[in-house]
Amino acid sequence: MPKILRYIELTRPRVLFATPSMVSQLIERAPQEIGKPVGALGIEIIYCSGEPGASLPTFRQRVREHFGAQVFDATGGAWHNGTIICDSEHSHGMHYLAEDYCFRYDLVDPHTKAPLELKDGAVGEAIHTALEYEAAPAFRNATGDILRLHVGECPGCGHFGTRMEIIGRVDDMLAIKGVKVYPAAIQNVVGQFRPQVSGELRIRLDAPPPRVEPPLRLAIEAAADTPTGEWPALGARIEQRIRELLTFRPKVEIVPFGSFPRSGAKTKLIEIVGKGA
Repeated sequence: MPKILRYIELTRPRVLFATPSMVSQLIERAPQEIGKPVGALGIEIIYCSGEPGASLPTFRQRVREHFGAQVFDATGGAWHNGTIICDSEHSHGMHYLAEDYCFRYDLVDPHTKAPLELKDGAVGEAIHTALEYEAAPAFRNATGDILRLHVGECPGCGHFGTRMEIIGRVDDMLAIKGVKVYPAAIQNVVGQFRPQVSGELRIRLDAPPPRVEPPLRLAIEAAADTPTGEWPALGARIEQRIRELLTFRPKVEIVPFGSFPRSGAKTKLIEIVGKGA
Protein backbone atom coordinates (compact mmCIF):
# COMPACT_ATOMS: atom_id res chain seq x y z
CA MET A 1 0.00 0.00 0.00
CA PRO A 2 2.77 2.58 0.75
CA LYS A 3 4.34 1.90 -2.67
CA ILE A 4 1.00 2.29 -4.44
CA LEU A 5 0.31 5.61 -2.76
CA ARG A 6 3.79 6.95 -3.49
CA TYR A 7 3.58 5.84 -7.11
CA ILE A 8 0.24 7.66 -7.51
CA GLU A 9 1.75 10.74 -5.85
CA LEU A 10 4.72 10.60 -8.25
CA THR A 11 2.87 9.93 -11.52
CA ARG A 12 -0.33 11.96 -10.82
CA PRO A 13 -2.78 9.85 -12.87
CA ARG A 14 -6.26 11.20 -13.62
CA VAL A 15 -7.89 7.75 -13.52
CA LEU A 16 -7.64 4.95 -10.96
CA PHE A 17 -8.72 1.35 -11.75
CA ALA A 18 -9.21 -0.66 -8.54
CA THR A 19 -11.51 -2.82 -6.47
CA PRO A 20 -13.78 -1.00 -3.99
CA SER A 21 -11.73 -2.61 -1.20
CA MET A 22 -8.54 -1.04 -2.57
CA VAL A 23 -10.20 2.38 -2.89
CA SER A 24 -11.29 2.21 0.76
CA GLN A 25 -7.75 1.25 1.78
CA LEU A 26 -6.27 4.23 -0.06
CA ILE A 27 -8.65 6.59 1.75
CA GLU A 28 -7.73 5.10 5.12
CA ARG A 29 -3.95 4.80 4.63
CA ALA A 30 -3.03 7.94 2.71
CA PRO A 31 -2.73 10.34 5.69
CA GLN A 32 -0.30 8.10 7.56
CA GLU A 33 1.68 6.86 4.54
CA ILE A 34 2.16 10.05 2.51
CA GLY A 35 1.07 12.71 5.01
CA LYS A 36 -1.86 13.98 2.97
CA PRO A 37 -5.44 12.92 2.14
CA VAL A 38 -6.22 11.08 -1.10
CA GLY A 39 -7.99 14.18 -2.37
CA ALA A 40 -4.57 15.81 -2.82
CA LEU A 41 -3.49 13.17 -5.37
CA GLY A 42 -5.49 14.67 -8.24
CA ILE A 43 -7.48 11.55 -9.20
CA GLU A 44 -10.61 12.61 -11.12
CA ILE A 45 -12.16 9.27 -12.15
CA ILE A 46 -12.28 5.96 -10.28
CA TYR A 47 -13.18 2.87 -12.29
CA CYS A 48 -14.14 -0.08 -10.06
CA SER A 49 -14.53 -3.75 -10.85
CA GLY A 50 -13.76 -7.16 -9.37
CA GLU A 51 -16.26 -7.16 -6.50
CA PRO A 52 -19.67 -5.67 -5.62
CA GLY A 53 -19.83 -2.36 -3.78
CA ALA A 54 -19.03 0.48 -6.17
CA SER A 55 -22.71 1.10 -6.89
CA LEU A 56 -23.65 1.38 -3.22
CA PRO A 57 -24.77 4.95 -2.34
CA THR A 58 -22.62 5.02 0.80
CA PHE A 59 -19.47 4.01 -1.12
CA ARG A 60 -20.09 6.53 -3.91
CA GLN A 61 -20.64 9.32 -1.39
CA ARG A 62 -17.45 8.43 0.46
CA VAL A 63 -15.44 8.55 -2.79
CA ARG A 64 -16.86 11.97 -3.64
CA GLU A 65 -16.04 13.29 -0.16
CA HIS A 66 -12.46 11.99 0.01
CA PHE A 67 -11.25 11.87 -3.61
CA GLY A 68 -13.51 14.51 -5.14
CA ALA A 69 -13.77 12.05 -8.04
CA GLN A 70 -16.45 10.41 -10.15
CA VAL A 71 -16.82 6.67 -9.56
CA PHE A 72 -17.91 4.13 -12.18
CA ASP A 73 -18.95 0.57 -11.41
CA ALA A 74 -18.19 -1.92 -14.20
CA THR A 75 -17.84 -5.59 -15.11
CA GLY A 76 -15.83 -7.31 -17.80
CA GLY A 77 -13.45 -10.13 -18.55
CA ALA A 78 -13.54 -13.33 -20.56
CA TRP A 79 -16.94 -14.89 -21.30
CA HIS A 80 -18.65 -11.80 -19.97
CA ASN A 81 -20.58 -8.99 -21.56
CA GLY A 82 -18.95 -5.76 -20.39
CA THR A 83 -21.18 -3.40 -18.43
CA ILE A 84 -20.71 0.04 -16.85
CA ILE A 85 -22.86 2.62 -15.10
CA CYS A 86 -23.52 5.94 -16.82
CA ASP A 87 -22.30 9.37 -15.78
CA SER A 88 -25.07 10.07 -13.27
CA GLU A 89 -25.04 11.21 -9.65
CA HIS A 90 -26.86 8.01 -8.67
CA SER A 91 -26.33 4.48 -9.93
CA HIS A 92 -29.26 3.12 -11.96
CA GLY A 93 -27.63 -0.16 -12.89
CA MET A 94 -24.83 -1.03 -15.30
CA HIS A 95 -25.51 -0.66 -19.02
CA TYR A 96 -24.80 -3.67 -21.23
CA LEU A 97 -22.22 -2.94 -23.94
CA ALA A 98 -22.72 -4.41 -27.44
CA GLU A 99 -25.24 -6.94 -26.16
CA ASP A 100 -26.12 -7.95 -29.72
CA TYR A 101 -22.50 -8.91 -30.45
CA CYS A 102 -20.84 -10.30 -27.36
CA PHE A 103 -22.99 -12.44 -25.09
CA ARG A 104 -26.60 -13.28 -24.35
CA TYR A 105 -27.72 -13.40 -20.74
CA ASP A 106 -30.38 -15.65 -19.25
CA LEU A 107 -31.64 -15.64 -15.68
CA VAL A 108 -32.46 -18.75 -13.68
CA ASP A 109 -33.67 -19.43 -10.17
CA PRO A 110 -30.42 -19.82 -8.16
CA HIS A 111 -31.68 -22.99 -6.43
CA THR A 112 -33.95 -24.82 -8.90
CA LYS A 113 -32.15 -23.48 -12.03
CA ALA A 114 -35.55 -22.98 -13.65
CA PRO A 115 -35.55 -20.22 -16.33
CA LEU A 116 -36.92 -16.81 -15.33
CA GLU A 117 -38.69 -14.32 -17.57
CA LEU A 118 -36.37 -11.54 -18.72
CA LYS A 119 -38.35 -8.50 -17.63
CA ASP A 120 -37.84 -5.31 -15.70
CA GLY A 121 -37.11 -6.07 -12.04
CA ALA A 122 -36.35 -9.77 -12.54
CA VAL A 123 -33.84 -11.22 -10.05
CA GLY A 124 -31.89 -14.42 -10.62
CA GLU A 125 -28.56 -16.08 -11.31
CA ALA A 126 -26.89 -14.95 -14.52
CA ILE A 127 -26.35 -17.59 -17.21
CA HIS A 128 -24.48 -16.55 -20.34
CA THR A 129 -23.63 -17.92 -23.76
CA ALA A 130 -20.98 -16.59 -26.14
CA LEU A 131 -22.24 -15.41 -29.54
CA GLU A 132 -18.96 -14.48 -31.22
CA TYR A 133 -16.31 -15.86 -28.87
CA GLU A 134 -14.43 -18.51 -30.90
CA ALA A 135 -11.80 -19.70 -28.42
CA ALA A 136 -13.49 -22.10 -25.97
CA PRO A 137 -16.90 -20.40 -26.16
CA ALA A 138 -19.11 -20.50 -23.10
CA PHE A 139 -22.45 -22.28 -23.46
CA ARG A 140 -25.00 -21.52 -20.72
CA ASN A 141 -22.21 -20.84 -18.25
CA ALA A 142 -23.41 -20.22 -14.68
CA THR A 143 -21.66 -17.15 -13.29
CA GLY A 144 -22.80 -17.41 -9.68
CA ASP A 145 -23.78 -13.71 -9.77
CA ILE A 146 -27.28 -12.72 -8.65
CA LEU A 147 -28.54 -9.91 -10.87
CA ARG A 148 -31.47 -7.54 -10.83
CA LEU A 149 -32.45 -6.69 -14.39
CA HIS A 150 -33.63 -3.25 -15.53
CA VAL A 151 -35.27 -2.79 -18.92
CA GLY A 152 -36.27 0.55 -20.38
CA GLU A 153 -35.06 4.13 -20.34
CA CYS A 154 -32.27 4.88 -17.86
CA PRO A 155 -33.29 7.64 -15.39
CA GLY A 156 -29.68 8.84 -15.35
CA CYS A 157 -28.78 9.24 -19.03
CA GLY A 158 -32.00 8.52 -20.94
CA HIS A 159 -30.50 5.64 -22.93
CA PHE A 160 -33.04 2.89 -23.70
CA GLY A 161 -31.83 -0.66 -23.22
CA THR A 162 -30.92 -3.28 -20.65
CA ARG A 163 -29.14 -2.59 -17.38
CA MET A 164 -28.25 -4.83 -14.47
CA GLU A 165 -27.02 -4.58 -10.91
CA ILE A 166 -25.16 -7.30 -9.04
CA ILE A 167 -26.85 -7.74 -5.68
CA GLY A 168 -24.89 -10.75 -4.45
CA ARG A 169 -23.55 -14.21 -5.10
CA VAL A 170 -25.38 -17.52 -5.07
CA ASP A 171 -23.08 -18.77 -2.31
CA ASP A 172 -23.45 -15.77 0.02
CA MET A 173 -27.24 -15.39 0.21
CA LEU A 174 -28.50 -15.48 3.79
CA ALA A 175 -31.95 -16.80 4.73
CA ILE A 176 -33.05 -15.48 8.13
CA LYS A 177 -36.54 -16.58 9.17
CA GLY A 178 -37.77 -16.37 5.59
CA VAL A 179 -35.97 -13.08 4.86
CA LYS A 180 -33.41 -13.31 2.05
CA VAL A 181 -30.56 -10.82 2.29
CA TYR A 182 -27.12 -10.40 0.71
CA PRO A 183 -24.01 -9.07 2.49
CA ALA A 184 -23.83 -6.01 0.21
CA ALA A 185 -27.19 -4.82 1.54
CA ILE A 186 -25.92 -5.09 5.13
CA GLN A 187 -22.70 -3.33 4.13
CA ASN A 188 -24.68 -0.43 2.66
CA VAL A 189 -26.67 0.10 5.88
CA VAL A 190 -23.54 -0.05 8.06
CA GLY A 191 -21.88 2.51 5.78
CA GLN A 192 -24.60 5.00 6.73
CA PHE A 193 -23.05 5.20 10.19
CA ARG A 194 -19.74 6.66 9.06
CA PRO A 195 -17.75 8.43 10.48
CA GLN A 196 -18.51 6.56 13.74
CA VAL A 197 -17.61 3.24 12.06
CA SER A 198 -14.78 2.43 9.67
CA GLY A 199 -17.10 0.56 7.29
CA GLU A 200 -15.35 -2.77 7.86
CA LEU A 201 -17.54 -5.62 9.09
CA ARG A 202 -17.79 -9.39 9.28
CA ILE A 203 -20.87 -11.60 9.25
CA ARG A 204 -20.23 -14.43 11.71
CA LEU A 205 -22.15 -17.66 11.08
CA ASP A 206 -22.38 -20.96 12.90
CA ALA A 207 -22.51 -22.90 9.61
CA PRO A 208 -22.21 -22.17 5.88
CA PRO A 209 -25.11 -20.20 4.34
CA PRO A 210 -27.84 -19.89 3.24
CA ARG A 211 -29.79 -20.87 6.39
CA VAL A 212 -29.01 -18.68 9.39
CA GLU A 213 -30.14 -19.44 12.92
CA PRO A 214 -31.19 -16.01 14.27
CA PRO A 215 -29.95 -13.67 15.43
CA LEU A 216 -27.45 -12.93 12.68
CA ARG A 217 -24.19 -11.88 14.35
CA LEU A 218 -22.36 -8.85 12.98
CA ALA A 219 -18.94 -7.66 14.09
CA ILE A 220 -18.57 -4.01 13.04
CA GLU A 221 -15.35 -2.06 13.33
CA ALA A 222 -15.48 1.29 15.10
CA ALA A 223 -13.72 4.30 13.64
CA ALA A 224 -10.34 5.12 15.14
CA ASP A 225 -11.66 8.11 17.11
CA THR A 226 -15.00 6.68 18.30
CA PRO A 227 -14.88 6.44 22.14
CA THR A 228 -15.52 2.97 23.57
CA GLY A 229 -18.22 4.46 25.80
CA GLU A 230 -20.32 5.14 22.67
CA TRP A 231 -20.06 1.60 21.29
CA PRO A 232 -23.16 0.07 23.00
CA ALA A 233 -25.49 2.85 21.84
CA LEU A 234 -23.95 2.79 18.35
CA GLY A 235 -24.50 -0.96 18.08
CA ALA A 236 -28.13 -0.58 19.17
CA ARG A 237 -28.74 2.11 16.53
CA ILE A 238 -27.26 -0.08 13.80
CA GLU A 239 -29.44 -3.02 14.90
CA GLN A 240 -32.55 -0.84 14.73
CA ARG A 241 -31.64 0.61 11.34
CA ILE A 242 -31.09 -2.86 9.85
CA ARG A 243 -34.44 -3.92 11.34
CA GLU A 244 -36.15 -0.97 9.64
CA LEU A 245 -34.54 -1.40 6.21
CA LEU A 246 -33.89 -5.13 5.88
CA THR A 247 -36.70 -6.49 8.14
CA PHE A 248 -34.57 -8.58 10.49
CA ARG A 249 -32.79 -7.68 13.72
CA PRO A 250 -29.13 -8.72 14.00
CA LYS A 251 -26.92 -8.90 17.06
CA VAL A 252 -24.19 -6.28 16.62
CA GLU A 253 -20.82 -6.28 18.33
CA ILE A 254 -18.65 -3.18 17.91
CA VAL A 255 -14.95 -4.08 17.75
CA PRO A 256 -11.83 -1.86 17.87
CA PHE A 257 -10.49 -0.11 14.79
CA GLY A 258 -7.97 -2.30 12.97
CA SER A 259 -9.58 -5.60 14.05
CA PHE A 260 -10.00 -6.80 10.47
CA PRO A 261 -7.21 -7.22 7.91
CA ARG A 262 -7.30 -4.93 4.87
CA SER A 263 -6.90 -6.22 1.34
CA GLY A 264 -7.00 -4.82 -2.16
CA ALA A 265 -8.58 -8.06 -3.35
CA LYS A 266 -12.17 -9.18 -2.81
CA THR A 267 -13.09 -8.82 0.84
CA LYS A 268 -14.73 -11.89 2.38
CA LEU A 269 -17.49 -10.57 4.63
CA ILE A 270 -18.72 -13.97 5.85
CA GLU A 271 -16.82 -15.90 8.52
CA ILE A 272 -17.81 -19.40 9.68
CA VAL A 273 -16.87 -19.35 13.34
CA GLY A 274 -19.27 -21.82 15.00
CA LYS A 275 -21.49 -21.35 18.03
CA GLY A 276 -20.12 -19.50 21.02
CA ALA A 277 -17.34 -17.81 19.06
